[in-house]
Amino acid sequence: MFKDLTVRDNLETSFGTRKDPFQNMTSFQRSNGLKRFDDVIGIIGLGDRMNTVAGVLSHGETQWLEIGMVLMQSPDLLLMDEPTAGMTEKETMKTSKIFNALKGDHTLIVVEHDMSFVREIADVITVMHQGKWLAEGGIEDIEKNPVVREVYLGAEGIH
Repeated sequence: MFKDLTVRDNLETSFGTRKDPFQNMTSFQRSNGLKRFDDVIGIIGLGDRMNTVAGVLSHGETQWLEIGMVLMQSPDLLLMDEPTAGMTEKETMKTSKIFNALKGDHTLIVVEHDMSFVREIADVITVMHQGKWLAEGGIEDIEKNPVVREVYLGAEGIH
């Protein structure tokens, strides 16, 4: 993210697959960039912040802009590492809505410890312990798995 650029400029700069962001910006107007921009701004919900300099965005808004910048390149796969770390509960819920909106068009792999967020977004959960596969399944399977409960959750399960 370029802190001195606006939300709009950051998204336009991210469009395309060339290594030169300025070439991407010039091709933005000539190709399907405008449609992609509209789609992405709708997904990340920053339409009212398009002319805001990115450096003054809240933490959650910054994360959503960064997600939007990746989406401008139309990836098939998104790998997110702790995307809700430091977010408020409200920001976390909005992030779950963004991730759920991406399902079907994108494959999402999310590394996350916030199980309430995982509950909102995950279809399949893979639990790792000390770098090794421990369990895999839906939220109910993971909650009931005795090994997972012992290692991570304690006797009370996921809340």
